Amino acid sequence: MIRLGFAIRSSIPTPRRLKEVARAVHQAMAEAWATKFLPRHFQSGASGRYGYSTRTKATRRKKRAKRRPYLVDEGELRQMAVATAPYGIKAAPDFIKLSVDTPPYVTQQQQGNQPDYAAEVFATIPSEEAELMRIGEAKAGPLLEAASETKTTNIG
Repeated sequence: MIRLGFAIRSSIPTPRRLKEVARAVHQAMAEAWATKFLPRHFQSGASGRYGYSTRTKATRRKKRAKRRPYLVDEGELRQMAVATAPYGIKAAPDFIKLSVDTPPYVTQQQQGNQPDYAAEVFATIPSEEAELMRIGEAKAGPLLEAASETKTTNIG
């Protein structure tokens, strides 16, 4: 009896490898958002870019007098969010969890005409979503190439 063996290179990664790739892609996307896009929420002109609710005249006047950007008053939210976001990332194959430390007023129920600070900080715009997709695709390409396996099958 003759035993034959041949190698098969599978172009379809195993489910386990696909999960590893998905987790790595989610991690890269979350890191990009935390380091590149989150700080943009606190720059001048961010209200127009992200569609924040309008502030009262008194609030705008106070911020203009202190020469601060539109969303920034004392800077506590900016300091806490930007400093902690890169370290609060938990990526899995089917979700991304981003834990960001914020002052208590962000998570408290909004009263009267107060803006929804959490929605403003975590808002994304279509151009950012497209860039995050490009980052994910760039990360996934090489990982998927490396994830295809070579198997040796013996016959006989």
